Formats: sequence, C-alpha cells, structure tokens
Amino acid sequence: MKSVRNINDAAKDLAHIGAVVLRLEQLAHSQRADWQTTVVTLPEYWRARVVANAAISPALEPQVRSLLARLEAIERLGEPRG
Repeated sequence: MKSVRNINDAAKDLAHIGAVVLRLEQLAHSQRADWQTTVVTLPEYWRARVVANAAISPALEPQVRSLLARLEAIERLGEPRG
C-alpha cells in the first residue's frame, strides 16, 4: 500500500475504502458462505487501512468512525450462526 502523506491522500483512500465497504456489505447480506475467502474481503484488512488513515488528521474522524462501524456490522453478519 502506498504511504499516505497528507489529508488529501488519506481522504481519497478513505473514499476508496468506502466503496469497497459498500461491496462487502452487499456480499455479507447475500449470505454466500464463501465471501470471506481472500484477504481483500476480510474486514480486518480494511479496518487496518482505516486506522492508518485516521492518524493523518482529526478532520477525517467522522468518516473514520462511520467506516469502522460499517466494518463491525459486516463482521457481525459474517459470524457463524448457531
């Protein structure tokens, strides 16, 4: 991953992550058992990228909080039902 150096780069990366999170939400709601089979479909991977961008500027905090909440919801959908 390219190193994020300023708020503009971080904002662009968070926008990209937001698009990926939207797709992950769709996959999680589809209830396909195989949707978490690669690193880029794992919420932990995207959470790490969000957290890395969060350190760039407090102005990004609302977007960061929203993405982290959405990733948490995706993880709950992916948990085994028992």
